[in-house]
Amino acid sequence: GQYAPVEARLRAAISRAKSQSGDGSHPDVLVLEHALGSLLAKDGRLSEAEGGFRSLVDSEAKARGSEAEQTLVAINNLAGTVLEQERPEEAVELYRQALEGLDKALGRAHPHAVAAAANLATALRACDRAEEADKVLAAYPEGGAAPEGPGPGEGA
Repeated sequence: GQYAPVEARLRAAISRAKSQSGDGSHPDVLVLEHALGSLLAKDGRLSEAEGGFRSLVDSEAKARGSEAEQTLVAINNLAGTVLEQERPEEAVELYRQALEGLDKALGRAHPHAVAAAANLATALRACDRAEEADKVLAAYPEGGAAPEGPGPGEGA
């Protein structure tokens, strides 16, 4: 495909980083594997991208912990790949896992949490759960700003 030269370079860089570090969970390896997963998804190779992201989630969790920001971002990206393969219910669960962890680690106003909330809402809408999606979005500030309270006559 059109990304073949970039993919070849990423795979070579991953191999080199693994050789130099002697460890597949070295931060340099993980960054490169994340880039490869994103590239595969962009190229429409969703099954391959999903496998890569699942492996990345495991590696990130072992290297940094299951609640680490990088692990949670990898889960979020895995969910996106799952959603693109028309498995919205599974994507909802993954997005929810990522969002709960990002909330805890970074707070609701952090851009990663706001983006994860928007992603969860998208997956919920794909499951015909628009009301639930609206509630998720309402709980997060737009653009990372402080959330506004309910308007006059509106419940919390």
